[in-house]
Amino acid sequence: AVREVLTVSRDITVRKQVEDALRESELKWRSLVAAMPDTVMMLSTQGTVLFANRPLPGTTLDSFLGTSLLDLIPKRYQGMLLKTMRIVAASGQHDHIEVNVSNSDQPRWFDCQIMPIMQDAKLNTLLMIARDVSLQKQVQEAILSSERRYRAIIEDQTELICRLLPDGTLTFVNRAFCQAFDRSPGELIGQPFGELLTETDAESLPTFLGTFTRSRAIRSIELETLPQNGSTRWQQWSVRALFNHQDRIIEFQAAGRDTTAKRAAEQQLQESEERFRRIAENAPDMIFRWSYANGFEYVSPASTNVVGYTPQDFLDDPGLGYRIIHEDDVQVYEDLIQRLADPYAPHRYGVIRWHHKDGHMVHIEMRLTPLYDERHELIGVEGIARDVSEQVVGRARLQELTKQITRAHEEERMRVAHELHDEIGQALTVTKVRLKMMTNALESGQIETARKRLDTLSDLLDESLQMVRSLSHELRPPLLDEMGWEPALSWLCESFSERTGLSIRYTHHGLKDRLAPDIELTCYRVVQEALTNAVRHANPAEVHVLAALDENAMTVAIQDNGDGFDAEVVRRAAPYSDVGIGIIGMQERVQAIGGRLVIESEVGQGTVVYFNLPR
Repeated sequence: AVREVLTVSRDITVRKQVEDALRESELKWRSLVAAMPDTVMMLSTQGTVLFANRPLPGTTLDSFLGTSLLDLIPKRYQGMLLKTMRIVAASGQHDHIEVNVSNSDQPRWFDCQIMPIMQDAKLNTLLMIARDVSLQKQVQEAILSSERRYRAIIEDQTELICRLLPDGTLTFVNRAFCQAFDRSPGELIGQPFGELLTETDAESLPTFLGTFTRSRAIRSIELETLPQNGSTRWQQWSVRALFNHQDRIIEFQAAGRDTTAKRAAEQQLQESEERFRRIAENAPDMIFRWSYANGFEYVSPASTNVVGYTPQDFLDDPGLGYRIIHEDDVQVYEDLIQRLADPYAPHRYGVIRWHHKDGHMVHIEMRLTPLYDERHELIGVEGIARDVSEQVVGRARLQELTKQITRAHEEERMRVAHELHDEIGQALTVTKVRLKMMTNALESGQIETARKRLDTLSDLLDESLQMVRSLSHELRPPLLDEMGWEPALSWLCESFSERTGLSIRYTHHGLKDRLAPDIELTCYRVVQEALTNAVRHANPAEVHVLAALDENAMTVAIQDNGDGFDAEVVRRAAPYSDVGIGIIGMQERVQAIGGRLVIESEVGQGTVVYFNLPR
């Protein structure tokens, strides 16, 4: 029988408190781990999953636990993961690795932090915290792809592109930059940009880079550079400063283009303008440039001599050149400007009258050159204004003198014609009568022989009489004085055709009124000269003369189908050729009575002489 019980008691309160605390800590730890967004796993040293707060994508928690983690990742990452786990186990230090889990519908990337869990100084298990970094990987890939595209674009640019630090050190250069300086990227990156510049520009570069602020983050500068071939080149650079959140410049991005050719062209243009200015400043004619946008942009000093107004007067008053035009010549000026709007229109010159500043009138020969924009629209003119007042007065005097000479010629022709007709004609007629009397008085035995000789002499006298009559009519046709211009023209065409054998067709329209003697005579002489020129020089088969008279003017056209000629060549050679002299004579006759004469001709296309005479 049990006589007594020996009881030994031990106070385990502390242990109980520790166990309770451990259980409470474990609950808190499990609650914390369960709430973490990352996947937390306990792994054996061989990679078996002992614990996980959540499964990896594509698995369930039940299937995940007890599975080797190596079986859930692609083979190319298995060796790297196992190697990392062994390094952690051997070193006792944590490490990390990025792995791709591709067993799910969409491959996912995880950044795995691996830490050893020691017990009694020995490795017990491995703790792995796997954070899903798929979104970051996608962003990084997008950034890399964007940077690759950016680099490709930058490398293909023809412009010079570079990046440099605030101190001017190059950190990036594109292919065009390397080609411009004939160096490789390795020779350029890390070097100061200033070493590529001339000494003057290299010294000013730091000052330029120091002027950037957030409000002035983009600026331009033209620099003179020194490629390795020893020549100097000019480049225009656009520079942008990049700032951090503290408003400090961290980098410059710059894009440049070679402006050497442009600068040389500008230099040539400047020299050309300087030469033009020297010529213009010393020219006796007024030289000017005028635009619709700005009015007068340049006027040479000669304006003071030509029209009395100084260049500054024109520059201050854009409408001055128009207002001083004589009111009767405004339309002439406007027609001239209108022709300038057509790039192919001829006659870009004319004579107008300007009111001189001191009040008298000056005749100005205006020669204009149109200025067009890129759409071929007229935007202004460059011109030369020359005072031709003396020439105009001299021309008027010459025309009056021409009238007087022509009148004297006609009077002399009339006198010669009358003498030929009255004196020589009468003498030849008397001679013929006396020869006839001699024939009747000869003895009968000699009559036959004498008659033959006298008949021959009579024929010669008849021809002489006819020649005298023709010459008399040509010098001063009686029809012109007795019947007027229309019958005289008709007779002229008929007689000219009979004498030369040329087919001449005469047509008349309109009135047949008698005109002033000067007008009728001018009409007759111009037609006579035109027909003479056609026979001598054109070899035509036919000539058509058309005359028309209305209440205002007489119009005549002489058209042939002959060889034709280059009108401009003949005009230049006028003083030295028969044709030119004839043309000048016709023009002077027509102009002397206020008419207008135009000659149109092309080689092989015949000729048309057209003139208009006021009534």
